Amino acid sequence: MAPAHPYDWPAFALAAALLAAVVILQVLPPSRAVLIAQSLLILLPLAVFPESWDRLLSVFTGKLLLNVRPPLSWAMTGVILAGHLAWLLHSVDSGAMFVDDVAAALSLFGGHIMIMWLVYCLGRLSGLLTVLERMRHELAEAAVRRERARVAGDLHDVLGFSLSAVALKGEVAERLLDTDPARARFEIAALGSLVERAVAELGSIAGNRVELRLRTEIDAAREVLASAGVEVVARVETGPLAAEADTALATVLREGVTNVLRHSRARTCEITVSEAAGSVRLRLVNDGATERPGERGTGLDSIASRTGGRLAAGHRPGGRFEVLAEFRTDPAGPAPGALR
Repeated sequence: MAPAHPYDWPAFALAAALLAAVVILQVLPPSRAVLIAQSLLILLPLAVFPESWDRLLSVFTGKLLLNVRPPLSWAMTGVILAGHLAWLLHSVDSGAMFVDDVAAALSLFGGHIMIMWLVYCLGRLSGLLTVLERMRHELAEAAVRRERARVAGDLHDVLGFSLSAVALKGEVAERLLDTDPARARFEIAALGSLVERAVAELGSIAGNRVELRLRTEIDAAREVLASAGVEVVARVETGPLAAEADTALATVLREGVTNVLRHSRARTCEITVSEAAGSVRLRLVNDGATERPGERGTGLDSIASRTGGRLAAGHRPGGRFEVLAEFRTDPAGPAPGALR
């Protein structure tokens, strides 16, 4: 951009310095102070370089559209466009500028609108790219948090039972070493299969393919609870279950049996699985509740929330503790009633 006279080097140096300042402000993060400074650098030199500096009005107008909220931005832009057009037409009549006819004036005005729109679109695009980049990072962080929560939940649900069983078998073997060495050796031998099972389950968690089977878990619960001196009565009154419901019920049973081992002094444990009205229900009752009424962990609730089931648990008369879990087997069927 040249000053009014091609050999006016001081004016040329001033114009170059002002233009450099405008460009520097353009690449700074948008703010009110930046907008005000850039506006002054564009508007004030119009009195010194009227024939050449008016091209920067396009940048100023685009910046207004970007940084001022509508409808104020529209009103300000309309005023500037109307003023610029009136100025160009007046220059044609007065011969004060290099614009010598109306067509040239309208051409300059059209260029003003095109550059204004280009500045606005490029600014919007830059802002959208910034938002998309921020959203990409947020989505990646959310995915990491979800995966961590999934792994933590699966570790708790799947490995908790196996590790409790290992600990129980070890305690039983230690108690029996002096009184019943044969039984102690049997319990120690069982530790190997339990550890192998835990390792296989750990691999399934890492591969996001956790699949448990209810009948297998009932058999495992019988064995582990029997080692702890708990008599188990199990009744399964359902046919073959869908894999998703089967895994969900097996997971709840694991958590419930783990709680029996850790938090009760049960002598008997009753496991009942029934099916009705498009849903399947698991009922787990033990007679050795030791926690005070109102105290309850979050493991079972976490399982229910992650598997889409419903769960109720609590103390019952006679020192019993009951867990009820229900899962839909027919998504098109009626909603199940309240758990009771």
